[in-house]
Amino acid sequence: MSDLRQNFERDGFVVIENVFNDQEIEEMKGAIGKIVEDMNLAEHPKSVFSTYDEDKHAADSYFLNSSDKIRFFFEEGAVDKDGELTVPKDKALNKIGHGLHFLDPTFKKMTFNSKIQKIFEGIGYQEPEVVQSMYIFKQPKIGGAVTDHVDSTFLRVNPIDHLTGVWIAIDEASVENGCLSFIPGSHKDTSTSDYRFVRTHDTTGGPLLKFIGTRPTYDQSKFQHVPISKGSLILIHGLVVHKSEANTSDKSRHAYTIHVMEKQNTEWSKDNWLQETEQYKFPNLYKHDRLIPPTYDQSKFQHVPISKGSLILIHGLVVHKSEANTSDNSRHAYAIHVMEKRNTKWSEDNFLQETENYKFPNLYNQ
Repeated sequence: MSDLRQNFERDGFVVIENVFNDQEIEEMKGAIGKIVEDMNLAEHPKSVFSTYDEDKHAADSYFLNSSDKIRFFFEEGAVDKDGELTVPKDKALNKIGHGLHFLDPTFKKMTFNSKIQKIFEGIGYQEPEVVQSMYIFKQPKIGGAVTDHVDSTFLRVNPIDHLTGVWIAIDEASVENGCLSFIPGSHKDTSTSDYRFVRTHDTTGGPLLKFIGTRPTYDQSKFQHVPISKGSLILIHGLVVHKSEANTSDKSRHAYTIHVMEKQNTEWSKDNWLQETEQYKFPNLYKHDRLIPPTYDQSKFQHVPISKGSLILIHGLVVHKSEANTSDNSRHAYAIHVMEKRNTKWSEDNFLQETENYKFPNLYNQ
C-alpha cells in the first residue's frame, strides 16, 4: 500500500487486493440474506432503482428519507406493470441502503474496522465520516447497467474533492457479470460539475428531487474495465467517471459500498438528497467505538396524558419523548431517577457523579 495515495491521485481510483477474507465475505452475505429474508414486502413500496431515468426518484420520499434506515430498491426487470415481483424477492433486489453501516452489526463491523481506517489514513483523511452505505446485488441476467457518472453528482461537498467511495467485491467482479469501468484521470476535470442531483425543498406536492445543470457525455473509448477478485476493493474518487454494464451472465455480482467525506474544513451541501437527521449524525470512521444515536419508528409512540397529581413510573430502557408545548398552558413536572444500589455499579463515565461531601441518599432511610 506504499503507492496507494500516489496511484489514487493519479488515476482517481485504486484496486486494493484481498482486504477481506472468505469468512468475512460469507458473514456479509449471510447478514444480507437474513435482512432480505426478514423483509416484509407489504411494508415496503416496490421502489425501482434506475440510473437511466432521471425522473425515477423525483417524488420518491421512500428513497429521500433513507439515510438512517435500511430500505429496499428493486430491479426494473423484476417488477411487472401491476407492481408485482416477477422473480423471488432475493433475486429481485437491485440494492439495499443507506444505513447498513450503523444499523446492522455485521456491516457496522466491516465498515468501522482497522483495514478501512488504514486505507483512509493512507490517502490523508483527517476526519472521515461515513455518509452512506449500500449493498448492491447486480442480479444474474437482470442486473441493470449503471450509466457513466461521478459520485459528486449525487453527494456534493465543498471542497468538491473531499468525497471517496469504497467498493468491496462480495463476489468476483468480471467483465461478464458487470465489473466497474473507469476513465483514468478523469477526476482532474471539474468542467461538468454543475450537473447535480438535488432536493427541490418543495412543500406544495411537487417533485422532491431533480437533476440540474447539463448532463455530461463521455468518450466511451476511454473507459477501462477493472475486474477484481472477491474480498478486494476499489477506492473511488468522488470526481472520477465510472460505470458498469448489465449483468447478462449466470453469476451474481454482489458488492458492499460506502461513501466517506473528509469532514475537516468541509461543507456538506444542504441540497444533497442524503441528509443527517435530528437523531442521526454521520459517524466518524476513526472513532468507530463512538455510540451512534439509535433511531425509532415514530409511528409506534403512544401519547400518555395524565392528570395533575398523578405520576408515571418509567423504566430506564423504555423509549420516550415529549413534543414542544405550543399551547397557552404550562406543563410543570418534578422528576427523580432512582438506582437499585444492591449488586449495581454506577458508571464512572456518567455525567452525574457523587462527590466527597455528597453521596446518593437511600430512598428508604431518610
